[in-house]
Amino acid sequence: MKAYIKFISLIIAIAILSLFCSCKNNSNTIRELGNPTKEHYPNNFAARCVWDMEIYDGKLYVGNGNYDDNTGPAPVLYCNLDSLGDWKSEIVLNDEQIGRFVIIDGKLTVPGFDPCGDPDAGAYYQLENGGWNTYRNLPGSLHNFDIVKFDDKLFAGIGATEGKTSVMVSENGSYFTYVPMYKNGQPISTMNNGYFRTYDFFVLENKLYADLYYKTSESSAGFLELYRYENGVFVFDNAWGKKLSFIGCPYLSPIHSKAVINDTLFITTGHLYYTTDMNEFKKIELPNKAQAYDLYVYNDVLYILTAFKTEDGYCTTIYSTTSENIDDFKGEVKFNWALPPTSFAVNDDCFFIAMGDWNIESEQNGDVVELKRK
Repeated sequence: MKAYIKFISLIIAIAILSLFCSCKNNSNTIRELGNPTKEHYPNNFAARCVWDMEIYDGKLYVGNGNYDDNTGPAPVLYCNLDSLGDWKSEIVLNDEQIGRFVIIDGKLTVPGFDPCGDPDAGAYYQLENGGWNTYRNLPGSLHNFDIVKFDDKLFAGIGATEGKTSVMVSENGSYFTYVPMYKNGQPISTMNNGYFRTYDFFVLENKLYADLYYKTSESSAGFLELYRYENGVFVFDNAWGKKLSFIGCPYLSPIHSKAVINDTLFITTGHLYYTTDMNEFKKIELPNKAQAYDLYVYNDVLYILTAFKTEDGYCTTIYSTTSENIDDFKGEVKFNWALPPTSFAVNDDCFFIAMGDWNIESEQNGDVVELKRK
């Protein structure tokens, strides 16, 4: 009933969204903050894409790099909020890509998408006491796509090697071990699978979930499943791939972004979905068939980054909804740009939006703009 009521309310909200579908720039002033990644990747346009943005300790951080092309080591790029556009490198991480920022125990954390050097020593990086520490303590793993703290343990989503699972756990952060995964009462097998990865963790109503994306040696099609953490193991919950559709398949993972608000999980796959039980999904149709690119929660408000193609580029629009009125979507800002957005961040004063498309060789990949909030 809870999900049904929200679904009906969101149908009503579509009418509200449609009122904001014109893409004439609104009264908010667009300020260009430069292209922080261009000089680091002069010949790799995908590496310039800002995969994630995070505001932390008075700084705006931007992701970068390309683990497919091994463009690392990757710099931790940032600018201070009181000197926007003055981009600096805080440190260079010995990794091919900074694809995601995570806050764990109040510390800015970066999963090691593809650490340089030893392919059997996975990693994560953490900003502690003003400096970055490297933890290469995920033995037997190469890619670490997500990391989360749950039940006083650290969980890492990895690219599994043959015969291993795609989730690791650490009791104290110093050493990780594999977590068993079960489907239909049997341990899942990664033997003879060419592709076996956990890209994302989800925490909803005090339960931990992990996705599993894999391709078998018999099929080139990918499968997306969800597993639930119970009594020290992950057990099969349901097959997400049969319930979701995907457009503009991103470079990073099938799930573009995720956010939880009001006991509801929102995800983007190019489309925008929400669920209250991790099983039944409702899709929110955006005006002009826009794609949903990123999600950001700030002060109990969910912000949704969207864009649709126009004659001369892309119309980027940010919508918002509050935890008290999750069905009441509000158009915040909109503007035209040559490329679509990749990620964004929000504070009391501004929206910060990165533009780019990893499929396009454009000098504008990695542009960052600022829009003042009303």
